[in-house]
Amino acid sequence: MTKIFRLAFLVLVACSHTQTWTKSGAAPVDFYTTKAACTNEATERWPPVTHIAQVAPGVTTIQQNCSTSGGGYHCTYAGSTYIQPVYKTIDDNQAARDADVNDCLKRDGWKPSE
Repeated sequence: MTKIFRLAFLVLVACSHTQTWTKSGAAPVDFYTTKAACTNEATERWPPVTHIAQVAPGVTTIQQNCSTSGGGYHCTYAGSTYIQPVYKTIDDNQAARDADVNDCLKRDGWKPSE
């Protein structure tokens, strides 16, 4: 099961990179091979440690209609809508793992493009 997780993780990493890296004389397949090895090492060193965090609270909205009448201020309230809270899975080791992968790529001679 661990090998399947790692393989799926490596495929996702290879397909989701957004930064461009260069190395003189290297082909794209060289980058993906190196990044997969670096990612595997970083994942062993910094395994995922996840937790679910609330990133937006649940809120209730109420429609308020106000007007002035007879020299006073009068408000009526109608209907309400509940918007559920938003939760996200957070990986506490993601930043350290990303930094480790970048350091590994640099040690192998890869340079980030600007």
